[in-house]
Amino acid sequence: MLSGSGSGSFVEVMRGMQWTIDNQEKYNIRAASMSLGGVWVVELTQEQEERVTHLANLMVAAGIALTIAAGNSAAYGTIGTPGAARDVITVGATEHDRELAIYSSKGPTHEGYIKPNIAAIGSSVWSVQNDDAVSGEATYVAYSGTSMATPLVAGMVALLNEANPDLSPLMVRAILESTSEYRWLSHPVRPNNDYGWGFPEVDAALVEAQLVDPTINLSLDPQTPQVTHRETYDDGNSSSEVNITRWFVRQDGELHFLKGGPGNATVIEWRNVLLYDSWHTLLARDGHFYVPLDNSGLEPGNHTLWVRLAGPEGVSAPVGITIHLAEPLPNAGAEAELPLLLLAGGLLVLLGAASVFFWRRSASS
Repeated sequence: MLSGSGSGSFVEVMRGMQWTIDNQEKYNIRAASMSLGGVWVVELTQEQEERVTHLANLMVAAGIALTIAAGNSAAYGTIGTPGAARDVITVGATEHDRELAIYSSKGPTHEGYIKPNIAAIGSSVWSVQNDDAVSGEATYVAYSGTSMATPLVAGMVALLNEANPDLSPLMVRAILESTSEYRWLSHPVRPNNDYGWGFPEVDAALVEAQLVDPTINLSLDPQTPQVTHRETYDDGNSSSEVNITRWFVRQDGELHFLKGGPGNATVIEWRNVLLYDSWHTLLARDGHFYVPLDNSGLEPGNHTLWVRLAGPEGVSAPVGITIHLAEPLPNAGAEAELPLLLLAGGLLVLLGAASVFFWRRSASS
């Protein structure tokens, strides 16, 4: 989309992005890298910025994992178009010792997204340069900037797709984020607007990529938000499981997941997206999966979680959910059902009793 000298215009960039989308299937384009800057970016109108951002997200929707340079403006809130696009992999820059480069632009974006997603080595990176101005021959040069870190991550994306061709672009991003070396600043376990989720560790990412099996599905139905609720009858001896349309945390402090639908799900795992976390196995009992909240590390407040299914064949792609955990209410009796957990739409969908499926398609399907 740029000339041999590295220059271009808004129209040419748009044309190049659209060409990539139109030819994704023809050439099996799985990764793309954009390191853009200069006067033309600064002078974009709001409408032009929105068009570029929209096209960037369309590239991801078309199956292309798009890495974009965060920029070299150093200050917070300076990641703009196209690096501010929601679905792309925005890349910051570090020194060789993995400390953040002083010039690397920081988030959040105008929409409030945490950016960059990750930060890779971008300072004093050697590369090739054509047509040396003095000798007229190709030569090696060292440059610094997020524009040098971005193609490095694009190469990692290519390796992940080679290890597992069934990965979606968002799955690639999730793997890079979840396996990165966390670099904490003011908060010891949350992603930040300097490093994002951290410094990418390609070896760990490749191991994780090979675990993902697209035939293992976590299928969610937004029309059936239900929860398991234990109702004790008047005689005090018998009880039954009923589905209700509101979520509760029981007096025992457990968040319950009901396994429904066909299949052989053996494990459900969860982790906190916005914390430096590892995968936790949900405990199983009587056909249910549950989280003992007192040992979960989930404090009152808002949380974003990943949940995935696991079995002998591998793991499913994670499903993102959002929860708000309220302060515990006073004890209302041994049989009381306390509404301690208020769930946003994503989690209501996830925990639907008839909405969790686990299966492996046959080779003929």
